Amino acid sequence: MVTFMDIVAYLKPKYVLMENVVDILKFADGYLGKFALSCLVAMKYQARLGMMVAGCYGLPQFRMRVFLWGALSLMVCFVPCCFICFARFMLHC
Repeated sequence: MVTFMDIVAYLKPKYVLMENVVDILKFADGYLGKFALSCLVAMKYQARLGMMVAGCYGLPQFRMRVFLWGALSLMVCFVPCCFICFARFMLHC
């Protein structure tokens, strides 16, 4: 996580997206999630942390994943909307 944040600090991209397992929020009372958000905010990024079902976005799995979005202060940071049709049912996340 520290290495990832160091790379973001060095490159200063307009947008940042990090994906991880849900346990990152459970480990040490959510320390890693708080650390990631605070690092992005300290680097002047708008940041958002969210959990989503990967299958809603076209991946062939239904596991929950944690996503961390970041956008430079002048950009808009949003959570993507999903609309995926499966053979038997339709998901609106």
